[in-house]
Amino acid sequence: MKRRKHRNFKESTRRLFRLYTMIPFAILMVLFVIFTIVNGRINIMQKTNQAAQSISHSITEVYQQYHDEIQRMADSPAVVNYVSTHLGSEKVYSEFYDFNNQQKVKGIFHILNKDGIFLATSAPTNLLDSDFSFRNFIHRVEMYPNETIAEMNSFRYSHDRTTSYSFGRAIVKDGQTIGYIVYQLYEADFYTFNEFLNRYRIQKSIDLLKAGDGKVYTIAQDIGFSDYKYFISIFKKYAHGTPSKYLEYFGEKDI
Repeated sequence: MKRRKHRNFKESTRRLFRLYTMIPFAILMVLFVIFTIVNGRINIMQKTNQAAQSISHSITEVYQQYHDEIQRMADSPAVVNYVSTHLGSEKVYSEFYDFNNQQKVKGIFHILNKDGIFLATSAPTNLLDSDFSFRNFIHRVEMYPNETIAEMNSFRYSHDRTTSYSFGRAIVKDGQTIGYIVYQLYEADFYTFNEFLNRYRIQKSIDLLKAGDGKVYTIAQDIGFSDYKYFISIFKKYAHGTPSKYLEYFGEKDI
């Protein structure tokens, strides 16, 4: 009888130990794993957002630099004098290249007289002479001589170089428009910022796939892609495969 009571007491003690020690410990371990996964995702989202903000800031900075520069060039005595007299072109080109060589996103420039005839340019203009879109752009600049007109557009030049953004401003002397100046940014350089962000996001998505953290569509959302199909297309572009293929590969490695 005493032995049975002693055994019951030991079993009760063991049950109490498991109940008040092991189970809370197991709960803590589960919570720790959940916290680690969530915290990892939050860190990735924060870093991705920081990268996006940095790139957005860089793009805004590029825009502002060209916006300010074309206004300065339109008011430059060297430019005004060149359009008026057709003399001193070397000073105009010097001012342009001094600015352009310092930029992350390279551009080209054109100076036209009030009749739309090219006076100076840093790129071939044979395709622009008859380009309806470019002529419409110049017309909009003509309509607002005291403003800088900025538009997203696309003009193809030689060597497969394409521009993606145009800035235009009237050149004014004694209150009269005497010509126009246009800056255009090369597409390849302009989209380098966006490519950097996409590469960063895809690398983070691969890290999450390798860790087995969540479904593909939730990972896409975590790294900043609201459009799942667009995420898949960008993933295939930079990772040379689909997310499901990467999941299969990482799963086989763990076996």
